[in-house]
Amino acid sequence: MNRSFLSIVLIFLFSLSVPAQTEPPHDAAWHFQEGMTAYQAKDYAGFLSHFREAYGLRPHTPTVIYNLACGYSLTGQADSALKYLGHLADLGMDMGADRDPDFDSLKNSPRYQEIMARFAVLKNPVNKSTVAFTVPEKDLIPEGIAYDPVKKIFYLGSIRKRKIITINMAGQVGQFKGPGEDSLTAVLGMKVDPLRRILWVVTAVLPEMEGYNSEMRPVTAVYKYDLEKGKLLGVYPSLGDNFPHQFNDLTVGPDGDCYITDTETGEIYRIDYESNKFEMVYPAGTFWGANGIDVSEDGRYLFVAAYSEGVYGIDLTSGETNFIPSPAGASLYGIDGLYYNRGNLLAVQNGLLPHRVIKFALDDSRRTAVKSEILEMNNPRFNEPTTGVIVGDMFYYIANSGLGNFTPEHQLLPPDSLSEVVIMKVGL
Repeated sequence: MNRSFLSIVLIFLFSLSVPAQTEPPHDAAWHFQEGMTAYQAKDYAGFLSHFREAYGLRPHTPTVIYNLACGYSLTGQADSALKYLGHLADLGMDMGADRDPDFDSLKNSPRYQEIMARFAVLKNPVNKSTVAFTVPEKDLIPEGIAYDPVKKIFYLGSIRKRKIITINMAGQVGQFKGPGEDSLTAVLGMKVDPLRRILWVVTAVLPEMEGYNSEMRPVTAVYKYDLEKGKLLGVYPSLGDNFPHQFNDLTVGPDGDCYITDTETGEIYRIDYESNKFEMVYPAGTFWGANGIDVSEDGRYLFVAAYSEGVYGIDLTSGETNFIPSPAGASLYGIDGLYYNRGNLLAVQNGLLPHRVIKFALDDSRRTAVKSEILEMNNPRFNEPTTGVIVGDMFYYIANSGLGNFTPEHQLLPPDSLSEVVIMKVGL
């Protein structure tokens, strides 16, 4: 296995850390962990066996596919190894196979060379975006962005500074909430409800934020703000159970209901606008690594990005849930920000290499992605792009959140190694 790919593997493990009470004894996470233990012990037959089981349970997870290819290569089954490497090339996912000694036995194969040539194409830049504006505060570390079409103002949340700033169309920066105001912790996903004049904000206690210490309770919550007065209208903390939680992103339906993803457990929550009731609507383990989320304009369909797998669609009328197959030549894996727009899904993908912004067209049933278009890839300004917001016919997104600017101990890198925040835009 390529050591440089460990961070994505660890993301996979993190996103499968649903409490044991909700998991069967031998689920995909168990086989993944046991397979990695076998790999470290050089028990390659055991490694392969566990990843074959994991693949049977989670066939859409690229980390599983990659390790399956490694297992076949290490056990001398070249045809099978090349089959799964080719599958990753079909998905447009370069996981560093060309630098991985696990595939040394394949390197003289013409088929291996053809697959590597397909991976090499992914290094070509696709640059359709332009810079919308920049923020000189290099240690801001923003993750979420929202837009108020009434006042034509963007809201940018800071993980590091525990605050929310405003940016107008001229790029002028103001402040909506100062550091730690209203007991804000790290600010993640945000969404404006322009009709009801509300700003919804996700917060969580994270080690990357200023003022963090290990004694803090790992609280995560949703904040509800009055956009006009800046007044805090309500706080909705994670429900009182023994599970670890981390709310991540949210969206608002046309009826005002707010839907929230919990990355740690895979749950989906809803805040009912009329009753103000906060409840779990999809239980733990439903969406592995639940992250980006959005609802269709008519309020019928909810789309959820399961970071480790792809995208699920939920018919809110019938309650039916379906996994949306990826179109040829693309993958719905590793999505952070997810947005529905006139029959298309827009996605910011930072869980695969290279990072990219991509558009997927859905069929009329909204159950299948039929084609894809890369809007941005291999941009030198990218440093963990995260989320965005649709403004008219443009998509504005955070190009360099700076989430990669921390040491393994969660310490921010020196100031001279940081860059100003860049918000980019691309036409739809």
